[in-house]
Amino acid sequence: MKTLVRQEFQSISVQTLKKYVSNPEKVFSEFENFILENSTSSNIDECLSTYFQIKITNGKKVIVPRNYVGVISFGNNFQIEILPKIAVEDDPNFIKLKSIFLEMLKSVKDYQDIGKIFNEAYLEEKKLPLLEIFISMFLSELESLIKKGIKSDYLSVSQNSKFFKGKILISQNIKKNLIRKDRFYISYDEYNVNRPENRLIVSTLNLLLRLSTSWPNKKKIMKLLKYFDGIKASKFIKQDLNSVKIDRTTMHYSRVMELAELFLLGKGFTNFSGRNKVISILFPMEKLFESFIYLKLKEHLQGGTIDAQVTEKYIFEEPKRFNLRPDIRIFLNNKSFILDTKWKKLNNSLAGNFGVDGNDMSKMYTYGHKYETSENFLLYPKDKLSPKDTDGVVRKYISKENKNVTIYLLDLLNIDHSIKSLIKHLSVL
Repeated sequence: MKTLVRQEFQSISVQTLKKYVSNPEKVFSEFENFILENSTSSNIDECLSTYFQIKITNGKKVIVPRNYVGVISFGNNFQIEILPKIAVEDDPNFIKLKSIFLEMLKSVKDYQDIGKIFNEAYLEEKKLPLLEIFISMFLSELESLIKKGIKSDYLSVSQNSKFFKGKILISQNIKKNLIRKDRFYISYDEYNVNRPENRLIVSTLNLLLRLSTSWPNKKKIMKLLKYFDGIKASKFIKQDLNSVKIDRTTMHYSRVMELAELFLLGKGFTNFSGRNKVISILFPMEKLFESFIYLKLKEHLQGGTIDAQVTEKYIFEEPKRFNLRPDIRIFLNNKSFILDTKWKKLNNSLAGNFGVDGNDMSKMYTYGHKYETSENFLLYPKDKLSPKDTDGVVRKYISKENKNVTIYLLDLLNIDHSIKSLIKHLSVL
């Protein structure tokens, strides 16, 4: 499979695609339509969305990925991988960058345990295209499911039969068998494996068999299909997905169903969906960054406590409205700290406050008052063009009310050291 790799905010044009596909204009048009289907803007020349921007640069139309990373497959042996905007030296094949991305993905908690699926086995496959990694992940989870047992269920069957069992459907029997006394129109329950979950698995395997260009994955798909022999693919995907029941007897289906939905609906962990051949698996970098930093802080914090997405305070007390929800709160050495993560690259403009958003500063100031914290932190990823810092600290803003905000940089290329430095900084405040 031919793969174009781009980082966030790197543009994609028809010229870019020429090196990868024989029909770049057609693929670019498919990509553009895919974006417009999911955009609230009708302005084709300046289509701003959370995910991509379509704009004119030097007289040519380009598509710019924004804030979301992952993979988009066009179903014609071509895919685009979008990786985080992290400057990694000596990484021509993006192996280090892809490793960082997958490590961040492991930290995700809000996608119904999807982050837990990423273990070291998948990280070792980081040389593979991202799509093949996701396919491999699904197949591995399905193998685990099969070992635990494919579930059967009682399904209601209605048919005109020579043999009587179950109960007779009187109105249908009169209609069908008025002159055929040798038949019974009956309804009965049959115990078999043709339940929604298994139909969805067959549909997913059939889809992945077409999408995958990895022979090991294709071989494994064909092997797994044999376990579901006799089960037809789902005819009504959304209806079957809505019928999925995860309880204590089907808990081992949970992760497989999450991944099946990812592929079958042509979307990842976004509201971004495509028609026909286009499948997107996209992740919000803001959420990945927040989850990753929280996990690392929790891993290295000693002698303190940490909470995520605290919801104890409101701007107004009567009535209680406008909840204040900081990303992270830490208690350490009898002090409380509020930390918010921002997936944004700062600059060297002192006059422009390094690119820090005034609304973010106002929010941190409010957090300080409501959560009664004197020291609060805005955490940003460190970059080559980031402002100069001293052990992570760019600048500390001090207020008369002693509600201070520190701008702090975290080095994702050396994250454990960076997190330890941050905790050390907190411990001496």
